[in-house]
Amino acid sequence: DQNPRTFQNFDLARGWPVVTGPYRLVYSGADRKVWDRRDDWWGATSGFQPLPAVQRLIFLPGAVESEMADMIDRNVVDTTLSMSLGGIQRALSGNPKVTTWTDRQAPYGYVDYWVTGLGFNDSVPPFNDPDVRWAIDSAINRDELVAVGYHGTGQTALLPYPDFPALRPYLDAVADLVRASGIGRFDLSNTARILQSKGYTQDLAGFWNQGGKRFAIPIVTLSVEADIASVLLNQLRRAGFDASLSFPPEYETPILEGTATAYVFGHIGSTRDPYYTMRLYESRLSAPTGVRAAEPYRWRNPQFDAIVDRMSTVPATDPQLTSFFRDAIRLWLPNLPDIPLVQFYHRIPVNTTYWTNWPDATVPYVNTANWHRTFELVLLNLRPA
Repeated sequence: DQNPRTFQNFDLARGWPVVTGPYRLVYSGADRKVWDRRDDWWGATSGFQPLPAVQRLIFLPGAVESEMADMIDRNVVDTTLSMSLGGIQRALSGNPKVTTWTDRQAPYGYVDYWVTGLGFNDSVPPFNDPDVRWAIDSAINRDELVAVGYHGTGQTALLPYPDFPALRPYLDAVADLVRASGIGRFDLSNTARILQSKGYTQDLAGFWNQGGKRFAIPIVTLSVEADIASVLLNQLRRAGFDASLSFPPEYETPILEGTATAYVFGHIGSTRDPYYTMRLYESRLSAPTGVRAAEPYRWRNPQFDAIVDRMSTVPATDPQLTSFFRDAIRLWLPNLPDIPLVQFYHRIPVNTTYWTNWPDATVPYVNTANWHRTFELVLLNLRPA
């Protein structure tokens, strides 16, 4: 009998929120959220799992990387959000009890499904022109992004798919289309050729200009993408784009509302079959600029929509899925609704001062992303140091 637009689902006296896990919310404020172990948890009383050893969880507000690194070094927190390469190295340098998925050695993390890309509001000029998006792609040196941004400990990406074993057969099936497209080919002469055909000229400072206005690429992103975004910024400026970079606290709002015309962001898509990533670009997930969209690309192609809808009707074991995927990629590549850059690594520090048996590359019982629902598996496995 509640209004879903206003219902907060929060009343500690009434036991809200109702949960099935081993922890109950006991405090919620701007400064922290506190969950206490439920000793009457059904999982323990039924013999399904023992009670977790951790009796209280305290979630603090998000912080800038330098502050997170300082807190984990001073044993104030046990783990943090994912960090950039620079942030994780700073965290590791201050406390020998801090470790990562790959211990204290690079790459300090694992490949996540959040493939980093340079996206656009494809409904507004000049980014609504696929030729222009291709001109930008030709200005990007992905090998340099990895070499400089990730200090050589990473992988490039040409499609918005993570390098997961289950996806490799599908990606192999379109490898010929990817090669033929020329995506990822660093070629500033191609950038110049395309922009000149669109009426752009270079001013005395080397920036592309049309009608007295420089070609601006104002990029919005979040701190965890800083390593790649800063290198990308320099590449675009060297190529003649008037690029800039900002890290607003509420970065998701301008990205999803389309007021950020360019952004470095990840893809929340496929892990086992290609459908869910292709779905990100469907017209129905778009919205007018200024209205929050389910996905930020604002690219519309009815023919692509129809193919992806057919992908949704067949199981992963059906050879038709690969055929539909090839058809979708044949449309996706020439239109290039966004530009994949690199595989994203979750680099999450954990502190072993108080708790041990964190998952890692040698004991990979689950990933360490504490904002994922699977983190309960970590809590069930942690042991006092």
